[in-house]
Amino acid sequence: IGGIDQFYLREFDGSDWQQLAGSASGNGISGRVAASRAPTLAYHNGELFVAWQQADTDLETPGDEIYAARFSGGSWQAAGVGSNTSGGVSNSRGSATQPRLASGGDRLQLFWTDDQIAGRAGDDVALYTKVWNGTSFVERIAGDAGGEGISRGTRLPLSVVAAVDSNSQPIVVWNDADAHRSEVFLASGDLPTSGSVRVASSEAGSTLQELLDTFDFGPGDAIVVTGEITQNVTIAAADAGVTIVGAPGSKLIGSVTINGVADVTLRRMTIDGSIAATNADRFTLRESTLGGIEIVGGDDVQLVGNQTAAIQLSGGTNRLVLEQNRTSNLTLGNGGATEIHASGNQFAVVQIGSASSGRFSNNTMTRLHIAATFTGLIDNN
Repeated sequence: IGGIDQFYLREFDGSDWQQLAGSASGNGISGRVAASRAPTLAYHNGELFVAWQQADTDLETPGDEIYAARFSGGSWQAAGVGSNTSGGVSNSRGSATQPRLASGGDRLQLFWTDDQIAGRAGDDVALYTKVWNGTSFVERIAGDAGGEGISRGTRLPLSVVAAVDSNSQPIVVWNDADAHRSEVFLASGDLPTSGSVRVASSEAGSTLQELLDTFDFGPGDAIVVTGEITQNVTIAAADAGVTIVGAPGSKLIGSVTINGVADVTLRRMTIDGSIAATNADRFTLRESTLGGIEIVGGDDVQLVGNQTAAIQLSGGTNRLVLEQNRTSNLTLGNGGATEIHASGNQFAVVQIGSASSGRFSNNTMTRLHIAATFTGLIDNN
């Protein structure tokens, strides 16, 4: 309109396409004279939600933000306080683009990309998300819509596609068009959708170890780590299935031990120490920064998007997934690893010191030292 991008909406009523309260005329749903583009929509609990990329001229430093509205009671309303005014849902003071709404089960999820360079918050483009809580879009986990978001290890997420399944589990896929190669990533879920969520801090009675000792956590339960906690942590069998997530700016000064405990997940942790996981089936460590990782035995361990000085695998750990990690030293020691899948990692040195099997592909390596039989492929590195 007058050289300014606007988006319009019509809904099919069974016989014809109808606009909803001016949604296909004038300045449309946005009601703004500045450019409004890249709309996305979804129905949730009988209401129609729309999100879009809005040129936000109200800000001191103009840029694009993600706005959202919902059609309720015969009119378009803000999807939460401030969702369609200065800053919008994203409120990044940077360049927020590629909004994607997805609805399923009892959940409505909004994803978007945010240029951290424009917002002077980093040097990458991050993928962010918020969930509708009935009154506004909020972070499900602290850090979902800040810092490196949910795409740690990705530099330029493009072609974002999102969905929420019938069990209310969000799924998002994107292409990372970084300087080295283009890859497709998939992320599923966040904090468990059932169970208890507790917050760990440095306060007496609320440290991470004290919470683990006091409560029996299981599948569906989670702990969010805040602030700086100084202690060594041991996860016991009574807490099998727990998810532990680090909030932005949090740090654990100490080491983590997991011995014979299955289905433990750690995400976005900063650990001034190391993790030792022995016979910890389905242990998952994602998007974390720490001193070292030792995996002994166990099936179906996943190490994804971490930064660490060293990774040591031994004891015949089976079907281990190693993707998008950065480490100075990867060692396959006594007992080695079977059916290892390593892709997209940055290794300074890889040492295969015990018979192992699997595939190393599309990694960056400075040096590869093979001192024992490796059965499988080492290709395109």
